[in-house]
Amino acid sequence: MMTAVTTPALAACWNLAPCRFLLAPPAARWRSLSARTARGWRRPREPESPLGRPQDATPPDQLGPRGAARGRDTWRAERGAVLGVGDLRFERAGPDDKRLRTVVTIAKSRQYREKHGKILLEGTRLIRDALEAGAVLQTIFFDSVTQLQELPLELIARAALIRVRMRDIRLWSDLVTPQGLLAIFRRPDYASDKELRSRAEGSECLPISLVCDNVRDPGNMGTIIRSAAAVGCSKVLLIKGCVDVWEPKVLRAGAGAHFRVPLLPCLRWKDVPEILGVHTVVHVADNRPIGHTLSALDDEDVHDMSGDEGYDDEDDDEDDDEREKEMLRKLSSMPAHAYTRPWAGSGPGGEDGARETALVVSGEAQGLGVEALRLAEGTGGRRLHVGMAAGVESLNVGVAASVLLFEARRQLTMGRREAAAQGGAGSQARRTRR
Repeated sequence: MMTAVTTPALAACWNLAPCRFLLAPPAARWRSLSARTARGWRRPREPESPLGRPQDATPPDQLGPRGAARGRDTWRAERGAVLGVGDLRFERAGPDDKRLRTVVTIAKSRQYREKHGKILLEGTRLIRDALEAGAVLQTIFFDSVTQLQELPLELIARAALIRVRMRDIRLWSDLVTPQGLLAIFRRPDYASDKELRSRAEGSECLPISLVCDNVRDPGNMGTIIRSAAAVGCSKVLLIKGCVDVWEPKVLRAGAGAHFRVPLLPCLRWKDVPEILGVHTVVHVADNRPIGHTLSALDDEDVHDMSGDEGYDDEDDDEDDDEREKEMLRKLSSMPAHAYTRPWAGSGPGGEDGARETALVVSGEAQGLGVEALRLAEGTGGRRLHVGMAAGVESLNVGVAASVLLFEARRQLTMGRREAAAQGGAGSQARRTRR
């Protein structure tokens, strides 16, 4: 039978933590030892490099498909203020860091976007497209280091890279399943930056401009901008009353097209003729039958935006009504024809000759505006009708604009090919006569 420890030396040794652990019963041992301490005793801590990760840790791009997850877990255990991946340096946000909340709040508010000149992009593909198009990156918030490997490293090296927790990204993301990557870009200003505007126009720019009037749905606006970039429009003009093109929903619907075509927002109708130029023929999209005359339109078909555009409102209502009726009578003679007939690149009234072309599309809720009709009538334009099967009243503005823009591209490219063929035939005939 064992006796109790009575000597002072043995009592002092018993008070030491390792001795108590070794001599105590098995159940008492594990009650006094945390799991983290036990793992630390079993596995010594790996030495860390100045970059803040284990020296022998394999970078994510060198891991296999099953090792990528383990690599992310290893990098997730990093500690320290400034960390790095190769030539990149990033900062890990603390629990009280409010930068993500601040910049996302700014990017989601139209007022703050215009004041600070920032826009928010989310997702690897959208951010990569913006970078390749020349957009200026300011900050990236990310969850996993492997996501940075999917972006052009030479283009993100100068930006502020901040690693945050995934739950913070989920809190501020608009997506149902966030990708763990948010980026803040400087909002492009195509009106004042000529170099940016020329880069956005590209080499395949066609002499056609698009004017959006009262397009208020973010999805439709994103579709319109995407189609305009795909067609090769020289510019997109947005009248006051349209949805903000830099809203996150519009940016996602545009799929990177915002940086491929110059966008001129918040315009007034009186500014449009100067921007388009005196040699531009303006056409308007109209869903009414070809034989329909504007004189038969009621108040719901045509709306007047002159009061919203800063015009003089001091005249009494009776004078305004008389001017409106007179304008409708004048516009009733504007021809309307099928969109498949030649109109893109032709002169007033369909005359032959290369001319700049502009197309006006309006939102379904408001319909055609008197200012758009007045501009089309003054330049010799037409009302373009897209034929549909019986029972279908109209297309949404995004689809209608896409159909008309691609038809304009077909007509313009066909005209260029015919002109080139005629020029080649003429030069051949001259050589034959010689």
